[in-house]
This record gives sequence, structure tokens and C-alpha cells, in this order.
Amino acid sequence: TACTANTARIAVEAASFYHASIRRTSARLGLSSASSLLFGKGVNPREVLAAQSIFAHFLRRLFPAAKLLSFAEDGKAVPQNKPFPFSIERLNHRLGTSYSAEEVNRVLQAYEITDCGHGQVVGPAYRTDLNQQADVDEEVFRFYPASRVPLSYAGMPQTVGGLTESQRQVAQIRQTLEGFSLSEIISFTLESESMSQSVRVFDRSPAYRVLNPLTKDHEMVRIDLVPSMVSILERNAARRHNDLSFYEISATDSPLGRRQLLCIGLLGQRHDQDLKGSRPWDFFDLKGMFEALLTTLGISENRVRLVRSVNPAFHPGMSADVLLGKQVVATFGELNPGSFARPYLILEADLSALLGIRTGRVHQVPFGSHPSVRRDLSFDLLGEVSFADLVKRARTGSKLLTKIELFDSYTDKAGHRSIGVALTFSADDHTLKDEEIDQALNAVALAISTKLPLKLRSGKEGD
Repeated sequence: TACTANTARIAVEAASFYHASIRRTSARLGLSSASSLLFGKGVNPREVLAAQSIFAHFLRRLFPAAKLLSFAEDGKAVPQNKPFPFSIERLNHRLGTSYSAEEVNRVLQAYEITDCGHGQVVGPAYRTDLNQQADVDEEVFRFYPASRVPLSYAGMPQTVGGLTESQRQVAQIRQTLEGFSLSEIISFTLESESMSQSVRVFDRSPAYRVLNPLTKDHEMVRIDLVPSMVSILERNAARRHNDLSFYEISATDSPLGRRQLLCIGLLGQRHDQDLKGSRPWDFFDLKGMFEALLTTLGISENRVRLVRSVNPAFHPGMSADVLLGKQVVATFGELNPGSFARPYLILEADLSALLGIRTGRVHQVPFGSHPSVRRDLSFDLLGEVSFADLVKRARTGSKLLTKIELFDSYTDKAGHRSIGVALTFSADDHTLKDEEIDQALNAVALAISTKLPLKLRSGKEGD
């Protein structure tokens, strides 16, 4: 197709592509074509020179003045099929049949399988798929009527199926999310270049590009699930489906490797049977879903911490990153309203990282038979403090502290902010005395105020 009236020389190349590599690439990209199906099965590598000779023959017929100027080979030996062990006894034992040697030899001759002697056979050059006894057994099974093979064979070993540990955990995650009335979706692996660059959460490396895409909308292998989720939310919202709650669990590929991701997308109103009417989805719905995800996986909330997200694709004041050590394992919140027309609420979690966390056994603790006591503390905020850090510091103050809740947050006209927290104390083996309660309360207040930018205001006993 690139030849013109001025073309004087043509270079002809003939090669045999490695069938296993073609199959792996086709499976990894999720692309299947007539060429991949044909060459993925393997072709006869000895026909390379014959194919080139046929092309040269027709070239001379079309252009009698054409001359062969040079010819070169790569010097590599043509791969040969290797002999492998074959036994009629093993064939009959595997299939539960009683084929005779004459019947089996008839199949070998029909498929040009050569008997090398000493219990060895070798397939023809064009059959690169004949490499072991089971391959020949399959050809024998196909050659004769299926009625020759019994319907059941008592000697066949049976394997009990089941889920792997990671598959079981993913199934539990699906059950948890569907308990929040989320619907699972499956989106395309390929996306447009603009979608691929719109939102990135975990991986910012260049995406794989398909060399021969079917359309411009399917030329990049996706690295992130958020663009696909936003596209589906937009498409449904454009058709006046205003209340949406979806999730997707899928694997992504990039130069940095393969990872499994979870993406949740919310838009519009939340409808609950236990609530009167409805209310909009918000940031705290996503936070609750992620906490439920941690509970499902048996991961303690103390092992992760929330910080304000710095991802430019998310709203700076209504989003958070979840850190496991220094690694970001999830980001959730509202997408940046400057880049998106609707208030999309998105959560994306790295399941590969979360499923790889080693968790201990879950210990069940009976309800205490002794009464608990509540005390309230008020603090003035002298700087930026997260409630997670406050809880973490409070628990270091006393082992008698069993629960801490935020019950008040107030900001005056001057911009000064104060918070109120409720502390619950109890012991498993006795009723707490006033001295123990006061000592524990003072220890918690000291642990909070000395390590965090908070100033104690007052404390009082509750119910």
C-alpha cells in the first residue's frame, strides 16, 4: 500500500510469531481478533521460507522485470517438535476405555504423529500444540464416537472446588457494599486518552496505548477506575436517572504492575427504608462505607489514619486520603466542582494493598456486668487537629477509657473554635470509684492537651 510509481526496491520479510506470546498479550489487553485466534494456536515455522518463495513467485509473474538483489536469513535453526512419552495403557486408564493398538495407530497416522520407538512419539511440525500424552489422548477421544467413553469413571480423582482467601474476601466486600444498596457495574478496560488523564489516584505512570485501536474512545488501557465510574454516572444522569449508587471491583495494568481496585460512585439522594423520606449522599456516607470495608476485612481502624486529600481531582475541603503507614490505600470525597459539572462522590481503594494486610484473630469480649461512667471535656482549638488523632492520644491516657465521642463543635464570630467530647469509663471486674474516675479523666485530659494544640476548658459528669 506504500508503493508508488517511483518505487524501485521492495524488502520482503517473513517470520513466525511465538504463539504463546500472542495468547498472553491478547488475554492481558482483553482483545480478541481473527488473527490472534489463528496465530495464538501456532503455525508451522517451517513454512516461513515457503511463504516468502510464494510471494516472490507472484511478484515475478506480475512484474517480469523484477530481480532478486539479495537474500538473508537470521541464521536461527527452525524449532523442532520434541518427542514425548506415550502409552496406550495410560490413554485407556485416563479415559476409562479399551482402545486397541490398531485403533490408536490409526489415529496417529491420520494426524501424522510419528512413532519414534521406545514409547516416544512426536507430532508434525505444524502441530505445535502436541507436546504431551494428554494432547494425543484428546485427539483419540475426538476421532472415535463419544459413546466409546463411559459416562462416569470411578477411578478418576476428584477435586473439591472452593474460593481462595482473596476471592472469599472480595465476595464478602461485595456483600457488604450491596448492604448499602449499591449496585455492581462492569465497565470497559479500554478508554480514551482524555479519560485516562482526567483522574489518577494511585498510579500516575503512562498508560499502555493500543497500537491498532478500534476507535479513539478505546485506545488506552485504563490505570484508574474513577474515569469509567464518572462516565457511567454522567451517562445515567443525562438520561434523568438522578439517584445513583454504583461500585466496581476490577484489576488494572500499568508499567508499575497489576493491582486490584475498588471504586464507589454516588450521586443524588439516598433512600433508606429506616429513614423518613430521603437525603443527599454526603462525605460521611463514603467514610462509613470505608469503615465497614475495614471491618469486613478484619482491619482495625487504628492501623489507618485519615488526612486531608491533596489530589487536585478532589474537592480540597470535602475529601480525605487514607494512609497505611506512609502509603495511600484509599481516597474518597467529592470531586473538584471546578472540573466536574455535578457533585460526584467517589471512593477508590487499593484492594491489593488492603487484602495483603496481615490481621489477627477477632476476639469476642462479653458485655460488662458493672456500670460505666461518662465524663465530658471541652477544648479550645489552637491549631489544626483531626478527631482521629484526638482519639489516638486519648486512648493512651487510661486503660479504663472504653469509648470517646464528639458531641459538640462550635465556632464563634471571631473564628475561635471549641469542641466537646464525651468519655466513657468502665472496668470489667468492679464498679469504678470516684477516685479512679477522676484519676483516669485527668490522665486522658493531660494526654490530649500536652501532645495536641488543644486547651482544656472544663469538665463535668454526665448521666
